Parts: sequence; C-alpha cells; structure tokens
Amino acid sequence: MLSALAFGLLLISLYLEYKFQTRAAGPWILAMASIVQLVSVILASHPTTDEILPIFSSTWFPFHILFGVLAYAAILVSAVFSIMYLLLYRSLKQKKFDQFFQRFPPLATMGEMNFQAMLIGVICFSILFLFGFLMMFEMSGKMVWDFKFCMFFTSYIIYISAVLAGLFARWRGNRLAIFSLLALCAMIISIAGAMRFAAWHLW
Repeated sequence: MLSALAFGLLLISLYLEYKFQTRAAGPWILAMASIVQLVSVILASHPTTDEILPIFSSTWFPFHILFGVLAYAAILVSAVFSIMYLLLYRSLKQKKFDQFFQRFPPLATMGEMNFQAMLIGVICFSILFLFGFLMMFEMSGKMVWDFKFCMFFTSYIIYISAVLAGLFARWRGNRLAIFSLLALCAMIISIAGAMRFAAWHLW
C-alpha cells in the first residue's frame, strides 16, 4: 500500500510539473516518496498479522484501493505545495528572499499547482467514497459510521469546500494552502484513530 502511495506521489507530481513546466517541487516530492517507501520497507519487515479480512475479497476493493492511493497522494502533493507557498509568501513579506527560495516557482504558479492537486484529490476522493459505499453494502448491507469514515468525510468536506471556493470564488494563495493543511491534519487523525477505534477500517 505504501509503495503504491510513493508511486502515486511521483505520478501526480510529474503530471503537475509537465502541465506547469516547472520542476521546483521535484526534490520535495522525491524526498517524501522516499520516506513513504522507507516506512513501507520497515513495516513489511515487521508484519502485524497474516489474517485475510473478508473485505479483501470484495469486488470493489481493488478500485477502492486504487483511488484511495491517488487521493492520498494528491493530498500529500497539495500539502507540499501549500508549505512551499506559505514559506515563500512569508519570505517575500519579510523581504528575506534568500538563495533557498530561488528555485521556487512564482507564488501564482504554486497557488495554481496546489489547486490542481486539490482538484485531483477531490475527484479521487469522490470515487473512493463511491466504491467504499458499494463495499459496505456488499459486505454488511448497511452503512458503517466508524471513526475513520467520519474523519475522512470531514477531510472530504474541507477539501471540496476549498475546491469549490477555488472554482467559483477564485480562491488561491494562503487560504487554499491553510485549507489543504487542515484537511491533511484531519486525515492523519483519521488514520491514527482507525488503528484504535475503527470497526470497518481496521485494515
């Protein structure tokens, strides 16, 4: 799963770099992908269980995982652009533009790249939820409102609100960056909570 996430990070980053003709975020994304891959190797060497859960046999499970990986990757890419944007914005505001920021794209370009990453994330999130609902009804015949689902839905609402604001109110810049990081925080909480409290998402 984490290896796929590392690949997803690189895939979405390459798409955005090609679209906006800039490679400034490449080292940041590559570093994040390397960390994700390292964590994957460490976890693979210490398996927690050999149990095969019934949900793995669901017809919709591979599609749920595919769009889940892309959604996670888009969220992380968006977070990288958000951090880069906020750092550069703060530097320009304080008039401390040093050599570290010289390879950064212009603020407007980073704002657009962040928005595009969030848009990809929202689309993948929407499809992820669709297949998640199909799995729930296939396996249990009802909705399962566990901790992870609720927190993921909270992240989704934050993301889709920001994307709609970007589409119709032309939100970019600081507000979009802050919304992106808030959604990432909600997702981290959902993953941490799922490990302890979730009924359906223990896998």
